[in-house]
Amino acid sequence: MTKTALSLVSAALAAGLAYAEATISLTGRTADAEKGTVTFAYTIAGRSGHDAAWRAEITIGGMVASNFAECAWCDLPVTDGSHTVTWAARAEGVDAPDLDTASIALVAETAAKPDADYMIVDVSSGKDSTEYPVRFAKAGPNVTTAQFNKPLYKLGKIAFKRV
Repeated sequence: MTKTALSLVSAALAAGLAYAEATISLTGRTADAEKGTVTFAYTIAGRSGHDAAWRAEITIGGMVASNFAECAWCDLPVTDGSHTVTWAARAEGVDAPDLDTASIALVAETAAKPDADYMIVDVSSGKDSTEYPVRFAKAGPNVTTAQFNKPLYKLGKIAFKRV
């Protein structure tokens, strides 16, 4: 086996072991029928690696939720700890979500620069930062550029769309 192949196998094994140690669980889900939203609370523990290497994915009724109030579908918080996000269910055509079917998963982000539809640069560390973390994301079926029209992407992160 070549050194390159061994390096790739080692990296894959390390990522797999890091993933095996991480846990993510839904700790709450509350629907607001008047607003057409669902608020999800979740907890992550034992995650390692760069934030851009992971993506939290919420599924409800067999559909991956993608329209969130706080951030884009690909940018849900993935750091250890407790998090809350609000899904605009009605905006995705779901008027009565079945909360019992909700699940969450911590997914290894597979989008790479060549096949990404979006590039998100985190500039929240300020002008004197020595690095700005970058996340690449591939668009899903319910994804629109309007999902980046949120305060987070006006102040702390910049989203670029491939044209």
